[in-house]
Amino acid sequence: MGRRSEHSKEQLTDMAISAAAQIIAEEGLAACSARRVAQRIGYTVGTLYHLFDNFDMLTLHANGRTLVLLEEAVRGVVPSPSRGTAAVQALADTYLRFTREHPHAWAALFEHRLPPGTPLPEWYQTHISALFGRVEEALPERLTAAQRVQSARVLWAGIQGICTLAGTGKLGNVGAANAEALIHDFIAHYMKGMSAV
Repeated sequence: MGRRSEHSKEQLTDMAISAAAQIIAEEGLAACSARRVAQRIGYTVGTLYHLFDNFDMLTLHANGRTLVLLEEAVRGVVPSPSRGTAAVQALADTYLRFTREHPHAWAALFEHRLPPGTPLPEWYQTHISALFGRVEEALPERLTAAQRVQSARVLWAGIQGICTLAGTGKLGNVGAANAEALIHDFIAHYMKGMSAV
């Protein structure tokens, strides 16, 4: 590790976010602390609090890196003109694969809680909106914009539930063994019901 004078504030910020993201990816959110991040980058805990208002903000930035990875994973999965059940299923397959390849980082997205009354920063919301936008683009054109927004969130909620059960080894508790089959079945039925409306 270089001497402290060798790093700018921007470099230190990036180092801290990278270290936090790496700890979370390797060991989970509970293992990530200001002390461990500071040790990993070779600086004091006080330095971190000169870079971030609080540890929640550092955690959000680390989770933001996970959202970027997820955005990259789903980018190009469905060619832009493609819409319908197969397109949504392709996105869902990619999401499920991501949860398996990055279990700790993915779990941290939902385990981390901001203090009550603290809004998510706009940059973080932008990442979330971009991911939902991929699903909205895969839905039938005949839907209104409001219907696409709502349907994308309903689909995500169902897929998220299945992924959570699979990721925690609880899928068998509901009498299911195959997450992919459950997800495809859920999407097929939802899309069929949508077309009947």
